[in-house]
Amino acid sequence: MRIERERAPHNYVGGLDLQSEGNQTLEVCGAADGEGLGRCPIAHPRDIERAAEAARGAHAKLTGRDRERRARGLERLARVVRDHQEDLAILECLQTGRSYRDVLHHDLDLGVRTLRAAAGWLRSRQGEHHDLGDGRGALVEPAAFAVRGVVLPSAEPLGVALRTSAMALAAGSGLVLLAPPEAPLSILRLAALSREASLPGGALNALTGDGRASAEHLAEAPSIDALSFFGSLELGRRMLVSAAKSNLKAVDLEIESKMPCIVLEGSDPGRAVEEIFRSGLGSACQREPSASRILVHESLYAELASRLTQLAKSAVVSHPLDEHTELGPLCSEERMKRVLAYVELGRREGASLVSGGTREVEGARFSGCYVKPTLFLDPPVDGRLVREPIGGPVVTLERFHKEEEAIDRVHHGIGRRTAAVFGGDDVGARRFARQLDFGTLAVNQTWELEPELPHAASAEGAQAQLGRVGLDGTYGRWRTLLVRN
Repeated sequence: MRIERERAPHNYVGGLDLQSEGNQTLEVCGAADGEGLGRCPIAHPRDIERAAEAARGAHAKLTGRDRERRARGLERLARVVRDHQEDLAILECLQTGRSYRDVLHHDLDLGVRTLRAAAGWLRSRQGEHHDLGDGRGALVEPAAFAVRGVVLPSAEPLGVALRTSAMALAAGSGLVLLAPPEAPLSILRLAALSREASLPGGALNALTGDGRASAEHLAEAPSIDALSFFGSLELGRRMLVSAAKSNLKAVDLEIESKMPCIVLEGSDPGRAVEEIFRSGLGSACQREPSASRILVHESLYAELASRLTQLAKSAVVSHPLDEHTELGPLCSEERMKRVLAYVELGRREGASLVSGGTREVEGARFSGCYVKPTLFLDPPVDGRLVREPIGGPVVTLERFHKEEEAIDRVHHGIGRRTAAVFGGDDVGARRFARQLDFGTLAVNQTWELEPELPHAASAEGAQAQLGRVGLDGTYGRWRTLLVRN
């Protein structure tokens, strides 16, 4: 951290540390104590153009290499990330507030797995051959966008950067990563480490955004051929408008959303409570989507409410680098204020607050963005508290009588990315899950990304990252069912 504080503000473009074309910088502060971690330049439109030019040059070099050589490059990058995982995890924790254990064993492990899976994909996929008859044939193969821009989220930038980069680099795209202003240091560090993987200069470029303005500049840039966006619904709409103003670039959106969890009659309450607490009230609560809206059959409602209340009140809220931490601070003061505003909204809507609901300011936590694990019971089923994503440790519990009632309710929330179903009868739980119109359905577990599988509710699933629109995507979308027996 001393090195980061003393280092001159820089972007990472074309394999080099470069000064920004603009004169503005921002200070990156720790989520746990508000202390300065370093300074970074705010991306200027000319910085974006330089990065896009470098990425386009890297695209020509990547696609000029054979598939085996590209695969070896991805494996080298995976080894470099693994060798420096502790440094990367510490940077990410201090910026975002998520626990060291969560970043190390989720974000980085999953990122390394995705890089290796992309290398395996390169070695196994040679395209699809089609016999059209009369001596005619066709070869269908993925074709990369030359330059892909990526707007990273503030709560999980490093993990998203690794997963997005893996398939884009495998396909041969050059990348322009726009790091969030709250957490750019780990992204700049990742880009610098790509030099050790012997990737072409410009394959992985990193800039620091200032929020909405920088993201809109990236979306409007005519030199960017495709855009991946991770964030709020409001800013996602702006990305589509900005892309339409310039070159109508392809835009992949992963919008913040809730993950409704339905606990059916006969479910194992212990497993459900454990999964819900980890996803909705633990360190993972800042990742999207998290298990924040829980619909429980009336026969299990009292037991789940009691168990979750006890866990929420006894959760270890502490510094993200403490090995015992279950919940660290939120990634920024802005997000903390947003979460507390939703808590106040829940009170006004008439929900029963049984745990948390306030900022944690005791001892060393006084200067940090800590919010106590918050649990609401019996919120209004049509209220904003249950329909809108919150992005913090706030969970609501609703009771239902019939399965049809639960199905109708979950389809009125914002976002259809992921839902989870808990049931004692696996066959019945799967049958129920298939009635839900969500991109990924988890049975007897909450949502976890798997690098080998399509995810989210995009029409092409993982294929969208390769710039390919398949026939299946014309008539519907991929749906993934994750099952734990």
